[in-house]
Amino acid sequence: MTGYVFGPKLGAAAYNLSHTYVTVGAVWLIGHWFRIPSVAPHCHACVARIGFDRLLGFGLNYPNAFKDTHLANI
Repeated sequence: MTGYVFGPKLGAAAYNLSHTYVTVGAVWLIGHWFRIPSVAPHCHACVARIGFDRLLGFGLNYPNAFKDTHLANI
């Protein structure tokens, strides 16, 4: 959400980057590779948060407005 201070295009890009399973998977893989055990619980929490957001209808954002997502117009 902080990215929206710098405009809707940058805000949507930052939000979408942090709310995808690919990003969480990459962070988990790096933590697993370097044997950092505290990364896994954080990744599990992120996966749960992303899933809960999708359940509520919040999807990835379009750059024109925060309320326009790929799932619905909120």
